[in-house]
Amino acid sequence: SGEFVDDEGLEVLKETGCVFVPTIAWLHFRVSEDYAREFTRSLKLPDDQIKWFVDECSEAYEACREAIVQAFKVGVPTAVGSDGAHVFPPYDLVYEMEYFQELGIPPLEIIRSATLMSAKAIGRAEVWGTLEPGKAADLLVVDADPSKDVSVLRDKSRIKMVFQDGNVVKDIRSQVPTQVE
Repeated sequence: SGEFVDDEGLEVLKETGCVFVPTIAWLHFRVSEDYAREFTRSLKLPDDQIKWFVDECSEAYEACREAIVQAFKVGVPTAVGSDGAHVFPPYDLVYEMEYFQELGIPPLEIIRSATLMSAKAIGRAEVWGTLEPGKAADLLVVDADPSKDVSVLRDKSRIKMVFQDGNVVKDIRSQVPTQVE
């Protein structure tokens, strides 16, 4: 997740257009001593090693916070990541977006990072990430304004419609999901 990237590394990312994809929610989740004990339960680590684990996770979390702020400050292309291979409840991508917002990143920049920059990070910006003719047209219709506060996306009842490839796949207005043909 690049949490320990330094200024020189960020400059290289910026110059090359390589997308920085931090995953801060996962790092913060690991700061919990309860998590550390559960995560290492098969090893039955002593308290001093649990403390070391939590301290290491705390250091990574704080470094990631700083890296995200600095990346946006210097103009590094930054995507919202998920660390989807890890499981920690209750998790969704909105957590990542909320962490960015708590760091002072404007909501519209966060949305851009979660859409266009994420598509760019996986080499799919030509078909995903923006609403343009010829692109896949995946979008949410939300009964709120995520451009003012991305946290509104946490309330799934606010998501009124879901489009995938330009087709309606969920329409809460009618309470009947629509099937893609």
